[in-house]
Amino acid sequence: RGKSLFGYSFVQVTFKDSTDFYWARSRVAEQLGTAGAMLPDGVTPTLGPDATGLGQVLYYTLDPPPGMNLAELRSMQDFV
Repeated sequence: RGKSLFGYSFVQVTFKDSTDFYWARSRVAEQLGTAGAMLPDGVTPTLGPDATGLGQVLYYTLDPPPGMNLAELRSMQDFV
């Protein structure tokens, strides 16, 4: 599940309660690294802080270089 706001996008990844937290986090980090390789220079996806099942668990951000067209950034987010 994902959401995009003006200049900010995030993806929420939900696992079963029985999933090992560290395993899940490492899998998301791995996929984030793969996705980051497809983004333009200066755009870096970031894994957010840990959270409980009652809130968002993992966050990432796309930080574009200055002057980047936000429509292009949105297209990249939609692709990821």
